[in-house]
Amino acid sequence: MLSDIANKFQEITKFDLYQYFVDYADFMRNQYSSIHAYYSGRSESINGDYVNNLNNLVKRSDDLLKLFITFGPKMGNVGYWELQNYCQDLYDTIKKVTLLPKYLRTSKTPRGYKPYVQIDFTVGGMSDFRDIAQRINSNEITEESLIIGNDFEEEDYEINELKNAKAFIENQNRGIVVKTILEEPVGNKVYGRDINRNIGFSNNDLNIVEWEDNVLQKVEVILEMVQGDVPEMPNMGRRKTIGDNFSNYSYPELVRDVQGSFLQDDLFDSVDFEDISINNGDIYATVNIVTKYIYGVKRTIKI
Repeated sequence: MLSDIANKFQEITKFDLYQYFVDYADFMRNQYSSIHAYYSGRSESINGDYVNNLNNLVKRSDDLLKLFITFGPKMGNVGYWELQNYCQDLYDTIKKVTLLPKYLRTSKTPRGYKPYVQIDFTVGGMSDFRDIAQRINSNEITEESLIIGNDFEEEDYEINELKNAKAFIENQNRGIVVKTILEEPVGNKVYGRDINRNIGFSNNDLNIVEWEDNVLQKVEVILEMVQGDVPEMPNMGRRKTIGDNFSNYSYPELVRDVQGSFLQDDLFDSVDFEDISINNGDIYATVNIVTKYIYGVKRTIKI
């Protein structure tokens, strides 16, 4: 049994393996969650003893694995290999805990580790804090909170001079990363904006679509796309079906093509086909598309 091998390992190496297992189990049960909460932004503080215990376990785990090499010639039983594999798994797990700041990607701010989005802006010229608060359009941000948060006095910003300032807004969508959207994840800005596919001009600039309208435009473009429309990605889109008869048509292939096209944009979370029908010789499919931010769109497409 593994317990017998562990006892013999202790006798050979003089390493207190039993106490190591007890300390390891206690850390994972009672202390790991606090460290995870701190680096994920759900807690503002952390017990320093927990971090010290983590570092101590990492060192002891590293020392433990080295003993298998040092005393290898005295461990001829295959049971020692099983024990070594078990200890290696423990070491790999504890090392992952030390990488939580990297995995969770939380930025440290003056407010501590909190799930906040930082917005940079300038004040002065033709824009004051009231204008900035209206532009951000968040219930958390007011003119007063911006002035206090940036420690500004009224004389600190002039009409003919720009000053840098910051605002912090709670990220309601923490844990979700959409690289194709460049806006701050605040309110409906999470859906981004793009040039309107119906090219036009207003205020001496190209017309754009914003927020939910941008999602609708993305959905329409992707659903209409057939293979070959994008020269750089010739396999993106639905297979061309012009001139085909029903016997040559593949429903699973349609589902695979459409779902694959939406997965090219990391804004979308799921694509489900709810219905398919034939009307006057044409095939129609009803598709339900859901973004990572819950917003959903249902569209019927003609195949």
